[in-house]
Amino acid sequence: MKLNSRIMLGGDEEEESLLQEVLEENAPSSSKKKRTKHNNKGIEAMRARRKHLAAHNMFTAVLEDQEDTMNTGPSMTNLMTVFVVVGIGIGLMVLIDRSSLIVTDNNAPGIVNNATNTTTATTPAHVEDQFQFLDLSLAGAMDRSPPVDSNSTEQEQQPQQQQTHAIVPEKVMTKTHSPTAAPIRFPEAHTSRDEEDSDQGSVTYKTRGQLLIGEAREAMVDKWGSWQLDHDGRNFRGDNFYKSYPNRDVPSDQWPKDAWQRHPDYLKEFLKESVALVERAQAAILEEYTSDTNNASLIFELRHFNDTEILTQNFPGKGQYGGSDGGWTTQNSWKGLKRRLLHAIMTEDSFVVAMAGHSAAAGHGNLFQQSYTLQIQWILEAVFSRMGVKHEARNFGMGGLGTSQNGLAAASIYGYDVDFLHWDSGMTENEPHWPDLLARQQIMGGDKVPLFWNMPPTASVPLLEHAGVEIGAIGTGLDGIPIQKSIEEIEKLPWAMQYVHCDSEIHDTCRANEYIGHCWIDRPDMKAPVDQQAEPSGRASWHPGNRKHQVTGRILTMTILQALKEALDEWNSAPGYILDDSAWHLTNHYNKIKDRVAYLKQDQGQCYKTMEEKHGLGFFCNHPFQARTEYTPRHNPKETHIRSLMSGADKVMLPKHIDNAYSPPDIFNPDLHPPKGAIDVLNIVEAGPVPFASILNPDYVTGHYERPDITSTFSDEPGLGIRLDTVSGDVYCDGTIDSFCNRGINNNCLLYGHNDGRNGLDFDAYSGWVLFNIPNIEHGYIVIKMESWHFPEEGSPNAWTSINNKERRELKREPLPFCDDFVFEYMINGKVTSVPYEELKPLMEKGHIARVVETLTLMNDPKFKSDKEVEAGIRILGCGHDKVWRLTHVYWS
Repeated sequence: MKLNSRIMLGGDEEEESLLQEVLEENAPSSSKKKRTKHNNKGIEAMRARRKHLAAHNMFTAVLEDQEDTMNTGPSMTNLMTVFVVVGIGIGLMVLIDRSSLIVTDNNAPGIVNNATNTTTATTPAHVEDQFQFLDLSLAGAMDRSPPVDSNSTEQEQQPQQQQTHAIVPEKVMTKTHSPTAAPIRFPEAHTSRDEEDSDQGSVTYKTRGQLLIGEAREAMVDKWGSWQLDHDGRNFRGDNFYKSYPNRDVPSDQWPKDAWQRHPDYLKEFLKESVALVERAQAAILEEYTSDTNNASLIFELRHFNDTEILTQNFPGKGQYGGSDGGWTTQNSWKGLKRRLLHAIMTEDSFVVAMAGHSAAAGHGNLFQQSYTLQIQWILEAVFSRMGVKHEARNFGMGGLGTSQNGLAAASIYGYDVDFLHWDSGMTENEPHWPDLLARQQIMGGDKVPLFWNMPPTASVPLLEHAGVEIGAIGTGLDGIPIQKSIEEIEKLPWAMQYVHCDSEIHDTCRANEYIGHCWIDRPDMKAPVDQQAEPSGRASWHPGNRKHQVTGRILTMTILQALKEALDEWNSAPGYILDDSAWHLTNHYNKIKDRVAYLKQDQGQCYKTMEEKHGLGFFCNHPFQARTEYTPRHNPKETHIRSLMSGADKVMLPKHIDNAYSPPDIFNPDLHPPKGAIDVLNIVEAGPVPFASILNPDYVTGHYERPDITSTFSDEPGLGIRLDTVSGDVYCDGTIDSFCNRGINNNCLLYGHNDGRNGLDFDAYSGWVLFNIPNIEHGYIVIKMESWHFPEEGSPNAWTSINNKERRELKREPLPFCDDFVFEYMINGKVTSVPYEELKPLMEKGHIARVVETLTLMNDPKFKSDKEVEAGIRILGCGHDKVWRLTHVYWS
């Protein structure tokens, strides 16, 4: 077990008392004598370290003793982590008067003074004045190191009337267990992992909630209950066991006799605890948005249609999405969501939510973790972790763009393991062929077949009709949030609802208080390398603040929670708690959808008509594509950049790989948590005397992102004048809540955390060949995405006057965007093709598929067959330094 609590630094006696409480709370179930022994060691060691760290390097500790956490409690490594951080605070005289252990102040953070409309670049007052926090989770919220690497029945469609599901528990939860009750344990069995999966193939959830101890925690647990089930006795299988079956669909007769999936005593308690946890989460979210003047259940309303009825449904709301009347889905789609959730639990799999969208969806103007996509993981990760499922949400929103550039090879960029894909790009992409194309690529290329949420019905309904794709949409939730007409009315509402749904008369006041976020919080161990802004930029009128993002995130969270609750209820009612394979197996279900999508006719759906007739790219509609890109975020970012295909990528001109200004984690940030007195859903779902257990980190990377051998027969050498333009720490930009990038030394808002960057490889006429090797070409297609409009200072060094700077003579620089002697050249397996500008211009116009999305096709040969990697390259000639291109994506199939 890794100790992960946050403590406040104070006087010696109270400090030791507090440490005692933290150690006791985090200790696993064991004898009282053993726990006391460990705690006493901790107190004594803390006293010694206090003196030592004041005069020495306070971040270095010699850890001589590590104990097995499964058997003996907290390891000395984790205890020493506490001592180091406590010592830091004391050594630096970070002392506070803690007459009471309170986490936040009495005022909601981030409120703007409307009279003066002023802000300050200093540390927020609610951090600086009385309570100072240090984050003891020195490894971040989750250790996310990359891992080393049969029958399904169709539900008959019965015409039925529309059903409305209020996604809330039937009654408000009360506690299900005494806060002091002993955890439920099964000591007669043992816990095991396959040896090859025991380290890199597993992860342990680390709590993110703000510190809550003593009477406050007792009161919370007494009201809401907490997780009580100790997983001792649950026989864990390694990832390789599940991967030996297609889509991890273990047949019922293939489970080992000691598998927990066949242990009725364990399943009885596991399902009881799991249902209670889901209901706790639902009830907490419901209470978070409940007042005397609203019906909170309307926020989370989801209408269910049968698949026939949906074909003629008149959808309300802008863009024909869910609108204020609530979200919608189909009955079979809802069953498909429940099936995926059961499958994830049964096979210790992952459950991944991804969002593809524009700047507003990305959460610009807010801290990255405040975006609605990451608010899903904020709550659900702890819930899923208790059930043995790794949950991840990925925010792939990009400012100023739609989804077309990623949708051309969605599975490569969003991940092959996505279960639930939320599309939110209506502001930048009104054409239905883009979400249609994205869905096809994710389905054909992915290991899983996700549900698709929020695509316009003009795109999603034809895919449902012709291929059985499962779909739905989100509502705005505004029917359940009262219109706020005055400050007095706002102050009477729960904190989460304040400033969310305002009358036009107080619009400016609401906008001023819609955001809560600061660029930096002073910390004792480092100083920001440059002066920091008071708050993030990007708070445009069309960018909702974090309060509105939280509403959207909670709606999506409640949608998944309700499906999870119903799925668990079905499992709980199964004879002997043994589910029939048809209730959770996915292979046949996936294969039917994949086959139907791959063979959709040209007049079925929106993709082919536009992609082929307008752009000559119809092959994207029926063939799965892979991609490498310099854009961020991207899944598995260390292996998905274009440089992974290149030989001599280390020769790329400066700036080379840019480091972050500091390493994770950030210190505790109260802007991410509710103030005192508000419902704290995260603390409620994390609660429990039982530590979070290690869970599998399923491998959906191996076999998808392998690097080429990079053999070359091309006579020309690679270019030496290629310039990498990317964000700092780009190989950590994966769109998740634990991503840590774009925090370079010149960043004046280091806590902003957003991942999106239009990065690329810049080159001009003197840069030379951009060479790359492409593995696994099966259908004969290679396409690049480039940007032809970059500026001279972005290309090779201006002092260069010849290719790779081999000759030093002056060339006249043409002032035109494209000079008369401009030539684009590309190479395939040593054969060079030159395309002068007069021939290139119509090709560029045809390949200009979206506002700033330019493509060129290098190979279109369906008869091409090769078991060897393909060597390819591009360069431009003419125009000297005046014309600079940027290579951003390479696609192939």
